[in-house]
Amino acid sequence: MSELGLVLCIEDDPEIQALVKFSLEATRAFAVLICNNTHAAFNLAATCSFDLILLEARMPGIDGLLVYKILRSMQQTARTPVIFLSNRVQTSEVERYKQMGILEVIFKPFDPLALPQVIKNILDKASPQHY
Repeated sequence: MSELGLVLCIEDDPEIQALVKFSLEATRAFAVLICNNTHAAFNLAATCSFDLILLEARMPGIDGLLVYKILRSMQQTARTPVIFLSNRVQTSEVERYKQMGILEVIFKPFDPLALPQVIKNILDKASPQHY
């Protein structure tokens, strides 16, 4: 896979936001925009073209699956690859998420130094028809 450009990270935890941004931007292959709520994320998604969306699976007040479905219904993000971030997803749920089109679940806490390569590996493994 070629170098990624713009990543939208939808995450409510400021520490995770900082880790994702620092980790991915340190590679100089990613630029990361952070949204800590879904309202801001939907507004950004409607106006920007993202190469990847990292989405907290269980945001306060709205389920990550609903956010995913809304993003899929938007023209701008209908085919944008999505990876869930979560510390509360059951291992048994991961396969169901993949069947819905979510590429993978990265479990928190994650190794910030390994995160860029983990994401590249996930994207390299996914077929373009998958997203």
